[in-house]
Amino acid sequence: MTPTLQPEATRAEVALPRWVPRLFAVFCIGLIAWTIYLGFTLPPSYTVHHYDLSWVGFDVGVLIALLAVVWLASIRSPRVVIAAAVATTLLVVDAWFDITSAANRADFVHAVISAVVFEIPIALLCVWIARNAELMRSRRH
Repeated sequence: MTPTLQPEATRAEVALPRWVPRLFAVFCIGLIAWTIYLGFTLPPSYTVHHYDLSWVGFDVGVLIALLAVVWLASIRSPRVVIAAAVATTLLVVDAWFDITSAANRADFVHAVISAVVFEIPIALLCVWIARNAELMRSRRH
């Protein structure tokens, strides 16, 4: 008797109410309108008070996310997927705003180098962790 091949198991569906995607679609429509409005109304430059505090605070957030990846990976927690996704997001946002808020050419070059050498590669590693952590965990069981 030849064994029959079973179809590969499909991923479990997330049990969310049907209104969730509809509500988030409304949020997206609102964000599109808001972004267009900002594009036409924001001034091209703006003096910011507490600029240093903004960036230090943001970098502390990046640090906390990366420390969460360290901790959750070291204890082999499946929650490392969440921490890695958060770290990815913060690193990409950090690179974006470093580059787009550079005050002069030297700052711009420094921001691009920092993004290419540090932020984006670490973000890509976090994507790899988030994508593969569950797969590796399931293979061990």
